[in-house]
Amino acid sequence: FYEGGIFNGYFVIGENASTIDTLAAIDISNSMPGGIVDSTKWDSEIAYVSTQNLISIGNPCNNSVTAELLGNSTDCVQGFYPGEGKIISLQHKDTGNLALIVAGYSGTDTRLAGRVIAHRLEELKEMGGCVITVEGSTPNDAEINNKK
Repeated sequence: FYEGGIFNGYFVIGENASTIDTLAAIDISNSMPGGIVDSTKWDSEIAYVSTQNLISIGNPCNNSVTAELLGNSTDCVQGFYPGEGKIISLQHKDTGNLALIVAGYSGTDTRLAGRVIAHRLEELKEMGGCVITVEGSTPNDAEINNKK
């Protein structure tokens, strides 16, 4: 997500999402090195999900970009469970651009996943993997699991 030390992507928040999804984006962006300027977009502002690097905040019920990245299931909470947040990393085959989905069953679950990224990024990097689940009440005591 960085090119020449500068953030090269967008945080994407569902236009109709709750405030807590915005807080998750703020948690993540405040923990990132360097200044991040003009890097937030509504989901309705993203025409093609593969043409830029994206950090998509919120589940498919409230973020159409997350829905598209996950295949537009008719059940918008499919694969999400109460009390569990997810951090899902994807790379577009055609463009090589990256997408990071930070989502949960509820806004509280989404925010916990965002706070874990903000507070435990090095641990997450060491885990690697495409899907990481997050469960708990605070970022410091949250249980994180890699589901490759």
